[in-house]
Amino acid sequence: MAAIASSGVSYIRDDLNAWNWETSTGVYVLPSWDMGWLKAAKANGLKVVGILGPNPKYADQYNPVAMSHLAACIAKTGLITALEITNEPNKAYASYEGPTWQTKLAALTNAVSAAVHAVKPSIQVIGFGAQGTQILNMLAMGTTMNGVAYHPYQYSNSIPETVYEWQWLEYGSWIAPIDAKAKLLPNGRPNGASARQRLSTTPIKRTLLPGVSCKRLAWA
Repeated sequence: MAAIASSGVSYIRDDLNAWNWETSTGVYVLPSWDMGWLKAAKANGLKVVGILGPNPKYADQYNPVAMSHLAACIAKTGLITALEITNEPNKAYASYEGPTWQTKLAALTNAVSAAVHAVKPSIQVIGFGAQGTQILNMLAMGTTMNGVAYHPYQYSNSIPETVYEWQWLEYGSWIAPIDAKAKLLPNGRPNGASARQRLSTTPIKRTLLPGVSCKRLAWA
């Protein structure tokens, strides 16, 4: 953890697997492995975004009540900065929940937000980390979470406009505010350069939105 902190990284984003924290339905523990690295992260000044996912102990692995109770338990430790409700829900979550997955995810995220904020209001709840139009659809349903996770990348190219979803998922309007705020980057490209030019720069100017890894997290 000390080496990670010394690199200038501010956040760690990692899974907090339900089965480690809930050993049987309704029975919660503080798992030694997770508690060890969470405490080490805090001791080294690192913030943690914990990802919540399926819980195979329940008939509905994304049971809103079950995930809300688990999230509240984790929040009470005071060792995390944010909880992300499922990773890339347009994949495994959508496959599991079926065609109404967006409606279900909106309800799930609101339920978890309420539970977390009831015990630890300072903890941020984020989610909807699918594709652009899907995110906008869910936001229109109403949300009480604190921020949106978005994935504007692909493995072979870090330029958001060129990923497979660019043509139809409205990412352009999302980065317009970044265009307006961006200043000279390390390679000297001016503020007048296009978003495509600036986002091809290394390091990509991801500090304009708080985030970790290659993900953009838009905080409320």
